[in-house]
Amino acid sequence: MRTNFLKTADNWINNTLRYPGIEEREFALRKDSWLSALGLVLIISILTLLVYLIDPRQNLLIAYGIFQIALKIILLAAGIWHKRDISVVLFFNQVTIAVVTFVFVLLLGGIPTSGGLILVGLFQVFFKSGAATVRVTVKLQQAFG
Repeated sequence: MRTNFLKTADNWINNTLRYPGIEEREFALRKDSWLSALGLVLIISILTLLVYLIDPRQNLLIAYGIFQIALKIILLAAGIWHKRDISVVLFFNQVTIAVVTFVFVLLLGGIPTSGGLILVGLFQVFFKSGAATVRVTVKLQQAFG
């Protein structure tokens, strides 16, 4: 039962993200990025819900979590609807994450009191530096993600 679901899900992802003329390397990178965004939506959703349940007065962290979820959903949708080149969407997505993270770090009192949000910018560099090769990207995501 479980393997049938996984095979069905994998086939749906392959059919959704593949387009005529795509190279295998590009498809693998595209699929890895899409699955990473899906995983991040789930993880950030769980963490945001936990923050809300533990201390609902943490409005800034809850808002930041919802913001991150929205950006990842935009990436998921872009991967489905824009078959060819989504580099413009990725660029604006990454710039938006960097700028809004900066604003939230300031709102939380700066680097010493922001609870590690400053690391988001560093993780962006790690995740995107190996985007040219699937193997390096996967290893960086395993190491830091």
